[in-house]
Amino acid sequence: MSRNDVPPPSLTEDEATFIEFLRPRLEGRGWAPSMAPDDWYDGMEVGAGDGRCLVWVDLSADDRVVLTVGAYYNGTVTTVGSLHGQLFELERDDIRLSPSTFGGPVSEQAVCVADWLDQLVRRPIHRREWSDTAREYTFADDGTKLVVSGSPRDRSGPALRESLVHASGPEAEGMSRWVQHDP
Repeated sequence: MSRNDVPPPSLTEDEATFIEFLRPRLEGRGWAPSMAPDDWYDGMEVGAGDGRCLVWVDLSADDRVVLTVGAYYNGTVTTVGSLHGQLFELERDDIRLSPSTFGGPVSEQAVCVADWLDQLVRRPIHRREWSDTAREYTFADDGTKLVVSGSPRDRSGPALRESLVHASGPEAEGMSRWVQHDP
C-alpha cells in the first residue's frame, strides 16, 4: 500500500474537542487553517510522550522556512514549541524557542495555543544579506537567530542589505499551517 493510500489518522474524542475549540479561535484572528496534507508525514498518526501534534505552522521568509512550530495535545495538557523540520518532534532544547505547556480545560488550552501561535507569527523577521548565498534571518525583536546560510567568512563584515522581510500574520504569503481534522 502506498503512502497516499493511507488515510489521515482519526482524532480521539479529546483531540476532536481540542480542534473544535482551536479552529474558530484561529479563524477569528484571520487564519485560514488547512486540512492535513495528502502527503501526511510518517509517524504523525502516532502519539508521542507529549501526545500527538494537532497543529503546526511553518514560518517562512523569502520562500524559506525559518522555523516550524506546533502544538502537541495529550488529552490533559498542550505543549507548544519548535518542531524538528523533518520528524515533527518537539525540540525541547531548541535555543530559538523554548516549549511552553498549557493546562486547564481544553477550551482554555485552545485559547492559549491560538494566542501563542498568533503572537509568534506576527513577530517581525530581520534579514541581513552579504550576497545571494550568504544570509541571516533573526527575530527582529530580540535578535534570536533562526536560519543562517553561507560560511562565516561570507557573512563577515557589514551586510550589504538589511530589511524586515516578514512581519507575518495569518495573511502572509508562504506560510504553511495545518490543523488536524477528521475527514
